[in-house]
Amino acid sequence: MRFKEYVRTRILPLINGVLGVAALKLVPASTPNRDFDGFVAHLGKLGHTFKTVIDVGVAHGTPGLYNSTRGAQLYLVEPVPACAPILAEYARTLGARTFNVAAGAEDGVLRFNVHSDISGSSAFDQWEGARLDGETVEVPMRRLDSIIEQPIARPCLLKVDTQGAELMVLEGASGILDQIDVIIVECSFHQFRHGAPEFNEIVIRMNELGFACYETLEGHYRALDNALAQVDLVFVPFDSPLRRDKGYFSQQQIDSYLKAS
Repeated sequence: MRFKEYVRTRILPLINGVLGVAALKLVPASTPNRDFDGFVAHLGKLGHTFKTVIDVGVAHGTPGLYNSTRGAQLYLVEPVPACAPILAEYARTLGARTFNVAAGAEDGVLRFNVHSDISGSSAFDQWEGARLDGETVEVPMRRLDSIIEQPIARPCLLKVDTQGAELMVLEGASGILDQIDVIIVECSFHQFRHGAPEFNEIVIRMNELGFACYETLEGHYRALDNALAQVDLVFVPFDSPLRRDKGYFSQQQIDSYLKAS
């Protein structure tokens, strides 16, 4: 048994048995667990440096994403009225173009539930009932393709984290989707809110729009039963350069792999 295999199958489980007491875990560097900044760094090594970043569903912000895309034009979209000072600060410090509105399928007004935990606010009602829905307000709603300046400087990254409104956001972005190179969408494995789309619905719709899954980023488990609740799925166009190579190895890697076997 090779040394790396021995460590992975024999040593690592022993270490994790101890760390598990503190809810910690060691994983190999090759384990799929990138966060936003790790993912952007990965694409940077492949020659993709974003010139535009559109963050829909800002809440308190996504610092890892902003820090790893320094120099890109930021568009920040967030409907919660109390987040206006946060948007203003990002406009001041990062030169972001900010919109204190909901992104949706049409221009208008949206009924919106503002939670005590701002990041959980949503246009959809919780399955658990009104105790979690918070305060209901009306907020302005705009299509993304009506507020994003065009033509968009590329490569462009769109992140959508809207607690159930993801498909509404994408519908309102139809006029700019052909200028977006990477889309990160939060996907839920359970319908936590009435009428909100689940994982499979988002994947199917993204395929219909011409985007294929590229990677899975960080997620979390639900409190109810520790089942996987949500992950951030990365999508790229079917014809993206990131999908050009269909194989698993380069020729040099094949040589190394066969030599080590």
